[in-house]
Amino acid sequence: MSVNRLKVLIPGVTLALATLLAVLPWGLSSDTRFLLPLLPFAVIHLWAVRQPALMPEWLVFLSGLATDVLTHGPLGFWSLVFLLGLVLAHVIRPNGAWRNGGRWLHFGATLVVLALAQWLIAVAYFMSAIDWHPFLAAAFVATLIYPLLAVLLGPLERLWPTSDNARFERGG
Repeated sequence: MSVNRLKVLIPGVTLALATLLAVLPWGLSSDTRFLLPLLPFAVIHLWAVRQPALMPEWLVFLSGLATDVLTHGPLGFWSLVFLLGLVLAHVIRPNGAWRNGGRWLHFGATLVVLALAQWLIAVAYFMSAIDWHPFLAAAFVATLIYPLLAVLLGPLERLWPTSDNARFERGG
């Protein structure tokens, strides 16, 4: 397999690694249970914005389903949240003129919408009012972590020359 063909595996491999890191038992308090699953979403968002054709919906769904199964959560919860976030990343996708600050703000705004969606889904699932603070706190901390993740994955993104980026756009 050539190097060019291996490059298309990088977003999927980084998402799989982030999913595995998110489901490990880190011994965190129950208030932080919504933070770790946002790590795979940060990877989803990063690749969906930078290399959209390399972050397919089925992979996002599988990452969410794996998170649900491995954390013993309600099946479909994280799949739905991740897919909603992918849609938001595509609908309001920062263009090439947006630099890191713009992408960071886009991610933060997306997480606020996802925190609200998570809370609404959880309220519907448990059929009772639950505290919304853990959802918003997780979104805030994940927003702070995003620049670090972008720096760590930045060298991998540089594998695609600028001319390749246009070819990988969805629908093009």
